[in-house]
Amino acid sequence: MLRPSLCYVRLVTTPKRFLKHKRPGDKMIPPPHSISLTVVGNGRAGSSKSMLIDTGVCRYLVNCGVALTAKAAGVKKLTIHGPTELEHLMQLTRPFTDCKTTDIVYKRRKENLGNVSESSVFIYYFQPFRTRRKLIMSKFNEACIPASVLKSGEIQAVINGENLILSDGRIISPDEVTVPSPPSKNMLFIDCPNSDYIPAFISNEHFFNSIQAEEPSRNLTSGVSLVVHFTPPGMFYSNQYQKFVQKLEECALQKSDTKDPTTTLKHLVLDGTGFVTDRVGMYSQTFILNRFFDSKVYPLLFDMTDSDTVSKRNETISKNIDPFSSVVTAEPYLQFSLRPWTGFNKPAYPNLNGDEFVSQSFDPVYMSLQEAEEQFVKMRESIVSNKPPAHRLASEAYPEITFLGTASSSPNKYRNISCILMQLDPDNYIMLDCGEGSLSQLYALHGVEKGNNILRKLRLILVTHMHADHHG
Repeated sequence: MLRPSLCYVRLVTTPKRFLKHKRPGDKMIPPPHSISLTVVGNGRAGSSKSMLIDTGVCRYLVNCGVALTAKAAGVKKLTIHGPTELEHLMQLTRPFTDCKTTDIVYKRRKENLGNVSESSVFIYYFQPFRTRRKLIMSKFNEACIPASVLKSGEIQAVINGENLILSDGRIISPDEVTVPSPPSKNMLFIDCPNSDYIPAFISNEHFFNSIQAEEPSRNLTSGVSLVVHFTPPGMFYSNQYQKFVQKLEECALQKSDTKDPTTTLKHLVLDGTGFVTDRVGMYSQTFILNRFFDSKVYPLLFDMTDSDTVSKRNETISKNIDPFSSVVTAEPYLQFSLRPWTGFNKPAYPNLNGDEFVSQSFDPVYMSLQEAEEQFVKMRESIVSNKPPAHRLASEAYPEITFLGTASSSPNKYRNISCILMQLDPDNYIMLDCGEGSLSQLYALHGVEKGNNILRKLRLILVTHMHADHHG
C-alpha cells in the first residue's frame, strides 16, 4: 500500500536562475517584461499533461511527456528539475538495452498489505522577480539632471532602486524620478494523482504558510495568483478537492486586491477532458488517404467519425472564454498571460474540416483538385485491374493488422515510429514493437474506450531490437 504524503518545493524560476547556454562571466539577464503560459498537452487520449512557461528569453517546460527527440530538434542544453529520484530513473533507462538475459524467473510470493510505504507528490511554486522601476522622463527633467547621466551607466542605479549621487553633490532618490513596478504574480503547479492525496494537501499548514510568508527580498512578492491543477477527470469538482481549493482561495484573498475582481485567484485544470486535438497534421493526412486512396485501408480517425465528439468539439471551438474566468478547463494551446496580467487567451482551435484539408493539400500552381481526382481515379482503376488472385485465406476475418507506426526514426504527421498491432481473434491481440506515441496512435484511431478495451486484451509485446524508438 502507498501512503500519500506531500512534498512542497519552493522553486524560484526566472531568467536570472535559468540562463540559456550560460557561461562563466555572463551577465545576469534582467527580469522579463512578459511571462506567458501555454497548454502543451492536457492529458487527453494518451497525451501528457504539460505546460510551457515563456519569458521571451528562456522557456521552462512543466511536465515533459517524451523527450527522446530533444537533441534532434536542436536542443543543445537541457536542464531538468524534479524530485531526487528523477536522476535515478533516467539512469535506469540506459542499461535497459544492455540486458544480456532473456530468462524470466518469477517466484510466487504473498504480499503483506500491512507494510505501508510513502509515496510523495510535489507542488511547485514559481515566483518571478519584479521588473525594474520605470523611469519618468518628465520628473527626470524637472530634477534638472544632466542628460549625460541618462546616457551613462549611473542611471541603472536609480532604476534598480538605489540613490543616484550627482556630480554636484545632490542625492536623487528613486521615488523622485521613477515609479515602482507592480507586484509580481506567482504561480502554483499542483499534481494530485488520486483522491488519497487530498487530505495531505488540506492539512499541510506549512504549505499554506509558505506561500503567505512575507518575502525578505523586495524583488519577490508572496501569495499566489494562478494555480494549475494536474488531476484525474472530475476530481477538481469533487467536494473533497473543493475544500482544498477553498483554502487556496482564502490564502490568496489575503494578498489580492479585493477591489479588482481580475486579481482574484485563477484556476487552470488539466484533467484529460476536452475535445480539441493538438495534432491536426495527423488528421489531415488520414483524411486525404481515406478520400483519394482507399477508405478501407485508411479509415478516418475516431475524432472525425464519432458524432458526440464532433458535436462537443464544435461547441468548445465556438465558446468564448472570459480572460479572467475563475476556473478554466485546459485545451491544447490555451494561453494565460501572467505579465502583463491579461488572463486567458483562447487561440483559433482547428475544427478538423475535411474540405479545408483538401483545399490545403492541393496547390493550383502545381495541380488542381480536379486534376488530382482524375489521376487518383486512374490509379485506383490500375490497381483493381492488376490485382492478383485472392489468397484462399483472404476471406478470413483474422488476423487483422493495424500499422500504428511505420518505423520512422522520429514521430511526425506523416509517419510514426515502430508499432504494429495484430488482432488474432476477438479477444486476443499482440503488438510488434511499441515505440514512442503508440498509445496516442491507438486512441486516435479507436477512441479511448475501445483503445482501453484493446489494451485489456493485449497478450504480448514483441520488441524486435533494442533501439529506443522500438521500445520507447
